[in-house]
Amino acid sequence: MMGQSMTGQGMHPGMMTSQMMAECKQMESQHEKAISKWHSMESDLNKKVQKMNEATGEAKVQAMAKVIDDLVQQRNEMINHVLKMHEQMVSHMEHMHGMNGQGMGAMGSAGPMSESSSKTDSSEK
Repeated sequence: MMGQSMTGQGMHPGMMTSQMMAECKQMESQHEKAISKWHSMESDLNKKVQKMNEATGEAKVQAMAKVIDDLVQQRNEMINHVLKMHEQMVSHMEHMHGMNGQGMGAMGSAGPMSESSSKTDSSEK
């Protein structure tokens, strides 16, 4: 039902329905969970960096590899999350404004961080 124009149901563009309010609350909850997860990821990464800095020799090389792997994984997770949230927000805004797939939808996920640019090539590993 997201993305449908409310004007055909006797609503004026921009009017908030209970469904739209629920969608706003859901997006707010998802945002809060993401922020909490990112803080946890940052804490874990800081611990690994501290171990890396204290290590020597082969142990340091292995610790560096763990840090790099975590950084790549976190970056990919964050990009995918941002793209997902952007798509949901655009759909929600279209729904709120009765755009029915026009206007903001043209931006979609074709922005500077399109889905194809967020995927890593597995052959690079």
